Amino acid sequence: MKRISVVSFASTPFGVFSRFSVDKFSCFSLECLNRKEGKPRCISRGIYRVKLDMFYGGDGLGGKRDYPAYELQKVPDFSEVKIHIGNYYTDVVACLCLGRTIDWDMVKNIPMVTSGKMTFEQFMLAMAGDKEAEIELRWADERIGNGLY
Repeated sequence: MKRISVVSFASTPFGVFSRFSVDKFSCFSLECLNRKEGKPRCISRGIYRVKLDMFYGGDGLGGKRDYPAYELQKVPDFSEVKIHIGNYYTDVVACLCLGRTIDWDMVKNIPMVTSGKMTFEQFMLAMAGDKEAEIELRWADERIGNGLY
């Protein structure tokens, strides 16, 4: 079974930035911190099983924007936590989006991960169609996790 590694190194008002890798594939990930009061601000660091599922793109069931995506299983206080296409914290709600690099969008004036669609497609190739995998999320330095925005 493949093991995905997510090592978080920066917690900002815009989200958590991490190094994301599986086998020889490596990129960055962005996880949104924009959650309702009284809920955890980010996914609890730990080990979870992921299963191949679908991301529904908002154009109705079976729509043109639907595509296969991995979903983290049994995440405390969260549901439908998926790894999917995106570039900005506004593209994800309690999910992870992947990018080649981290950059600053000068127009929107916010940080982003770049080349989200291409990077996601490369991740899916690295997963080689596996139906299940394991994912470990951890802080590069445990002191960072204590100061979440």
